[in-house]
Amino acid sequence: MSRYVFESTTEFDPTLKLKIVEENDGRYSTFRYEGFRDNEEAKKFAEWWADAWYWGYMGSAYADGAAVIASRYNSCD
Repeated sequence: MSRYVFESTTEFDPTLKLKIVEENDGRYSTFRYEGFRDNEEAKKFAEWWADAWYWGYMGSAYADGAAVIASRYNSCD
């Protein structure tokens, strides 16, 4: 399993720099996003992320306080 830690922005809000921890086993990835201004912003991001990744990749996300935990398959087959 690979583990990556980095900072990046997303299309959700290009001005918001997030710390991202990704764990990837080749077939499945989980993510932890940190750096939201408040819990409400984290909830909105979780909804946005799930909408972006659900179709074909079975993506899901939920807010855990001011962080977001997300997961998806790495292919749709």
